Amino acid sequence: MDEIKNEKNIKGSILKYSITTVIGALICVGVMSVRGLFSEGQSQLEKLLAITDGFSVAGMALSLIGLTAWVSGHGVFDPIGFSFKLLINVVLGKKTESYYEYKQTKAAKENPRIGFILIVGLVFLAVGVILTIKYMQLDPIQ
Repeated sequence: MDEIKNEKNIKGSILKYSITTVIGALICVGVMSVRGLFSEGQSQLEKLLAITDGFSVAGMALSLIGLTAWVSGHGVFDPIGFSFKLLINVVLGKKTESYYEYKQTKAAKENPRIGFILIVGLVFLAVGVILTIKYMQLDPIQ
């Protein structure tokens, strides 16, 4: 029974990482396209810069989304959520709960695992940093 559950967890993890990687690759290709990688007349350095920008932007976007989801899961935005819920309940005339009760209710819920977004983002960002270093070595004028 545990083997079946473990196999489902592995397949689920592979699927999450794969989907996130495809999204990162789409962002990467989109940025590369906007930077002119696929157009004629680009020098090798300009193509390298376009590739560097693609990986860097995709990495930053995924990393920031992952970090935002992580801090949200750790309660950083709970006061804001409580304030909006309190406002809606007061306007609608519903019974309101205390902030302590709100935090207890939130703590009882299981937080989804979102670390994979940050990990994939950091991989894209690492590739972007490595390519940036390579670009700076090839183009010492900058």
